[in-house]
Amino acid sequence: MNLRSGRVTRYQPIKSKGFNLKGRADNPDPSNILISSDFSTQRLGRQYGVIVLSPSLDKPATVENAYYYEQNLDKLLALGGVKRRDEGGLGKYLLLGYAHNYLYFAQAPLPSRERRPNPKKPRKDQRFPLPPDTDRIEVCAMWNSAVTKGSESPTRDAVMGDSALNYAKAVFDEEWAAERKWEWLHIVGHALGGNNEAGNLVAGTFDANTMMIPYEKNVLELSQKAGEYNPVEARYVVTLYPDTWIAIDIEMMYHGCGELAGWKHFPATTTLCFDKLQYDLWTA
Repeated sequence: MNLRSGRVTRYQPIKSKGFNLKGRADNPDPSNILISSDFSTQRLGRQYGVIVLSPSLDKPATVENAYYYEQNLDKLLALGGVKRRDEGGLGKYLLLGYAHNYLYFAQAPLPSRERRPNPKKPRKDQRFPLPPDTDRIEVCAMWNSAVTKGSESPTRDAVMGDSALNYAKAVFDEEWAAERKWEWLHIVGHALGGNNEAGNLVAGTFDANTMMIPYEKNVLELSQKAGEYNPVEARYVVTLYPDTWIAIDIEMMYHGCGELAGWKHFPATTTLCFDKLQYDLWTA
């Protein structure tokens, strides 16, 4: 399968139930385009008010045909009597999601979520922890019983010396940092027992945190069946910008109780907006 680098953005199926995931997701843009031959999928798309199209008989709505549909969406929209949002030439589209024989496109550039304002002015006595002596953090975690939540005291900002936004501005690039919606991300999630402590917190975006939540939920559910002889294990690998606690990406792999998940990759500074239709489609 050969897709053009940078034009098609691919995501693996993720679940939306639990962890208040829907509360972190945007409403779909009405100009987004859902292509599927499944009536229940089409009905869901119409409920969210996006453009719904049926695939060609000889081109099923699969990721292998994503490039074809990206090149022909304007033509398909015209045949369906739908006016293009962009009247100034061929539209550019990104593939937001796919699974169960559907394709979900949005016209580029994606509308960006309203920027979160700086939560507070930078502290006068900022005391950021010294950066790690490595650009790669590896964490292994194991559960022999149901997970209990980690400690939230002191707060993440208190542990790391200020907000993640102010940290990124101070140690990296102020303009670049201001374009993103930052959080202190747990490597081992709070819901999985991860504490607010240096070494388990890295700076990343709100969207990156949202991407990790469904997999953390899976680990939480697996832990309910864990025991001494059937533990659940998770391994995390975090790549950092040199001499900072800012994550470039986070990788996660977990297994146990009969389930093995391959490596999941989360770009940690992504600003791509996720929406509720994507999650509902992936959950189906």
